[in-house]
Formats: sequence, C-alpha cells, structure tokens
Amino acid sequence: MRRPLVPVLLLLILSGCKPKMPPTGTVRLYLKSAPPNATAPQLHSSTSQVLLNLDYSGSKRFLEYETRVWAKGAPLPKPGRTRDILYSPRSTLRLTFKDGTPKNKSSFEFSHELRESKSWGGEISQGGSSTIEVPALPPGWVAALLPQESIEMPEGQAIAVWGLILHPQGIVMPAGSSLEQWAAKAESAILITLKVSD
Repeated sequence: MRRPLVPVLLLLILSGCKPKMPPTGTVRLYLKSAPPNATAPQLHSSTSQVLLNLDYSGSKRFLEYETRVWAKGAPLPKPGRTRDILYSPRSTLRLTFKDGTPKNKSSFEFSHELRESKSWGGEISQGGSSTIEVPALPPGWVAALLPQESIEMPEGQAIAVWGLILHPQGIVMPAGSSLEQWAAKAESAILITLKVSD
C-alpha cells in the first residue's frame, strides 16, 4: 500500500534538511527537489528524467528494477529485470527515458544510476541501460509520470514509481491514480517498478 509522507517531512525536504530514516524494513523514495506540479504528466520530448532520494533501513542488499510494457490497457509478459547493490542507507537514484534511434522509432532507452556515499569518503556509482520495444507505438501524446512526490513501502514489496504514458491524445485521471490505472487507460505505457530484496 502506498503511504504519502506527512507534510512535515515534505517541508524538511524542501528546506534542504534530511528527514529521519524510515522505520526498519521500510524503503522511502522522495523527490530530491519538488517543483510545482511534480506529479502532473510531464510531456516527453526526446529525454525525460527524474531524480529521487532513496532512504532504507534494513538488511536487504539489492535494489531491483523491473521494466514492464503495457499495450491496449494490459501488461505484457516477460518484463525486463536488473538490480544494483545497496551499500548505503541513503542514496540518490536517477531514472531516464530517451527516444529510440531513427532506425527503431518504436523503442525507448531506459537507464538508471544509483549513487551512494561511502562511509570512508567518496561515492559509489552503479547503473545500466536497456532498450524497450513498444508494440504499436501510437503517435500523439507521450508523457512521463511520477504519481507521488514521496512513497514509503515495505522491503520486499514491488511498487511502480515512474512511467511513460503513450496515447493518441492527452489523458486526464483523478488525483492519486496509480501508474497501473494510468496504463490501463493508455494505448501503451512503460512502467518502472522498484523493490528492495535479498
């Protein structure tokens, strides 16, 4: 279940102060900076990107990424999966979508970069990229969507945190709609799901 953070935490984030660590066994994701209308669809033009803080209190070692394509309102089988190692309780996560090549316009490149500070100084940077094919890519409206400015989730639970929504024209959804609800209304979508696991 998604649990929006209390306003006090959002005020701390906006003021530049680091909030307290979440309870043991909990993952917290929140925007590194929260511009106006951060959770509204952001029109995609060549590149879309989001920068998140990731705080985690627990013993799990990996951050797992799943990229799943939706078409005609339903998820397709065989999502892409990869993972990074968690070295630090606080890290920064950058997620990016880029348009495919001129020879393959029905695809997008998804990349992820996890930056963590070492306890003895310096940084560790991990990441990777993959090409995602979108069947029957519709012309028209393409938007990146972050449904919440902040999310808390139990370790081991997978939650879709960011996505690319594709439709012949713009879509309007009620406030608080999940990425899955957006994808179910769209011609196509790519959802990025995160999970902290062993």
